[in-house]
Amino acid sequence: MYRKTMPKCEVKGSLDPVIFSHMGIEDLIPAKCAKCEYFLEGECLRAEEQVDGYLPLDYGACRVNGSCIPVQIENSRFYIPEKCVGCSSLAGDTQVGYQCLQDKDIWKKGKPLDWGEWTPSLPNIGYAGLNIDESVLEAVKNGAEAFVIKRLRILNNNLTIKFCRQAYAGLRCMMEKFG
Repeated sequence: MYRKTMPKCEVKGSLDPVIFSHMGIEDLIPAKCAKCEYFLEGECLRAEEQVDGYLPLDYGACRVNGSCIPVQIENSRFYIPEKCVGCSSLAGDTQVGYQCLQDKDIWKKGKPLDWGEWTPSLPNIGYAGLNIDESVLEAVKNGAEAFVIKRLRILNNNLTIKFCRQAYAGLRCMMEKFG
């Protein structure tokens, strides 16, 4: 799940809730986000080129102490911070993903999981909206093109080999740029 939140937001400012309205829908967002140059349509573009998409807004740190090392949810492709295992505020499922309900009374919704000071050893990069896991990133780093092609086809419903080779080349460039 960290791939949906990294890299972390470095923008300082108030986390007080403010109302945001977009296409007739109202939502509460952190005040710092409402004024931020990366804010677009309720999400964040802080690393759009790197992750090839939006990232969630920064709602502040979790008040639960503990390790933030990733732990894989059993029978799932998702990882959560170790401190979230067994936490009563953890919500979600093995198909959609997980969120924190610790401040649902403030935000009226769940918020992204807090990874604390933990950072991944490989850069969080994306390509063309593909599902990419840590094994793909590691293989890209190590130049294992055949593995990347096979894994991308498994993760993304049998893409063509030609497209997977293009994706591999694009991911290699991004690994060099952001790694």
